[in-house]
Amino acid sequence: MKTLKIISFFIIIFIAIPIYAQQSCKVLKADINEQYQGECSKGLAHGKGIAKGINTYEGQFKKGLPHGKGMIIYADGSTYSGNWKKGMRNGEGKFSKIVDGKDSIADGIWKNDKFVGQKKVKEYDVIKKVAVTRYMIRKISDKGNQVTVRVKKNGMYVATTNNINGSSGNLVFSQGRAIFENIALYPFTCDMNYSIQNTMGGTSTSVEFRFKILAKGDWLVELYH
Repeated sequence: MKTLKIISFFIIIFIAIPIYAQQSCKVLKADINEQYQGECSKGLAHGKGIAKGINTYEGQFKKGLPHGKGMIIYADGSTYSGNWKKGMRNGEGKFSKIVDGKDSIADGIWKNDKFVGQKKVKEYDVIKKVAVTRYMIRKISDKGNQVTVRVKKNGMYVATTNNINGSSGNLVFSQGRAIFENIALYPFTCDMNYSIQNTMGGTSTSVEFRFKILAKGDWLVELYH
């Protein structure tokens, strides 16, 4: 009988320890601070966890607050899934709520718990850049369907190299520019390989530049040396 009591005592201790550990790990956001289960550091929720209160949050924590990626379910059934910073919605995220039987969604960029606008869609990408001082890629118009490439050295435009290849379109040269017209397929990828004489003369430098255009339009690409 005595042995059974001792075993029962240790079982209770082992059960109580994790419960106490979870209770002693605090969540500092008032609407989710009643229950917590997850990783902890120095008495605060830190790492991955689930916190419950008026609302329910599951995701990453830092020093007791939602921080990183996470999702919250509010008491009215609305949800937010996305990035958090110091307990507030910050960065990219999606808020969903049912209004009059229809979904009301705010999907984009958040700052200090406020929705500030749609996230910007990336329309181009530079894949490789060797010996290019700087570059400029911009969409002139949504209506067109071509990519114009120009090279500039010491403030002056120079003839664009013939060693330029595009994944689509008809390539023409005009006034030192390379123009890809009537591009049939996007994303459009362009490879450039050429040599440019050094500023002080003498030797030349090999240049490589590869870029990708993701959306249709009238585009201008300029490389500077």
